Amino acid sequence: MENSVKKDMQTPARICVRTCMKVKPGEKALIVNENNDCIVDAFKEACEEAGATVKIKNVKLERDREEPPEDIANELMNSNVVLLITQHSLTHTTAVMNARKSGVRIASLPGITEEMFCRAVPVDYVKMQELGEKVKRILEKNEFVRIKTDKGTDVEVGIKGRNFIVDSGLIDGFGLINLPDGEVEVAPLETKTNGKIVVDGCGSPVCETKFGKVGRIKQDIILSIENGRVVNIEGGEQAEILKNTLQDMNDPRAYTIAEFAVGINPKAEITDKILESEKVLGTVHFALGENRSLGGVNESKIHWDFVLKDPKIYSKERKLILDCSKL
Repeated sequence: MENSVKKDMQTPARICVRTCMKVKPGEKALIVNENNDCIVDAFKEACEEAGATVKIKNVKLERDREEPPEDIANELMNSNVVLLITQHSLTHTTAVMNARKSGVRIASLPGITEEMFCRAVPVDYVKMQELGEKVKRILEKNEFVRIKTDKGTDVEVGIKGRNFIVDSGLIDGFGLINLPDGEVEVAPLETKTNGKIVVDGCGSPVCETKFGKVGRIKQDIILSIENGRVVNIEGGEQAEILKNTLQDMNDPRAYTIAEFAVGINPKAEITDKILESEKVLGTVHFALGENRSLGGVNESKIHWDFVLKDPKIYSKERKLILDCSKL
């Protein structure tokens, strides 16, 4: 069984290394591992097949956005390619942002599972890029967009002057991707989101806290938004977990709407993990907290995502511009 699982890991690992990260002979690859030895081994093998030298650093993190130890931060800066195979997300940390700016190619896979890795990584990345560019062209023409769902979401998002990013899993030169990937994202103007968001797919936190975790939604979570900030959270037990965890953060900026995005990965499924759920084709997700890596200006201890199923997107003039269920 072990050999079979490892063999299953080889194809997505090679796709990541060769197609997504474009690893070259002689490059230095760093793998940061937080308790995921099977996928790490597959990545090590794929990087070595591509001619890279590989270093593995183990890490233990307590929360998302926790800065890595100094030795790992230094290794990030001294590598050509970095693979973050962690349970908690390092994506929006200062160490990773600095490495990204210095020209390092980074893939972040927080919460990755073997099933997810094999299911949602082997996709047609060229087609996903083309779809992403199409969605971007539709959305970027607008100063405001309005998102509605049958569950009751009705929220207006100000995006004037902010750049949409197509995350298709392909790194061109340098930068950072999630794997699995597949979204078109933007950092909304921090004070220009108003309305109601009904979360019915998956929500943060997905890692265990002292209050519990959210993950796949069992009872809708309702977020009321005024001037870019969450002012009320309603729902059942998962809503209480979110509310209590946010209060415990003692971070006023954690309540800011940080991201609006459309999922474009046809292989991704709604699960207990945000990493995959937010990429599902035809979904929309919003995030709270940190958004500087997306072109925003909000600094926060968290970047937490919330997925909505079957949304429709309208222009400010209330014209339907994108029925996400038909992507």
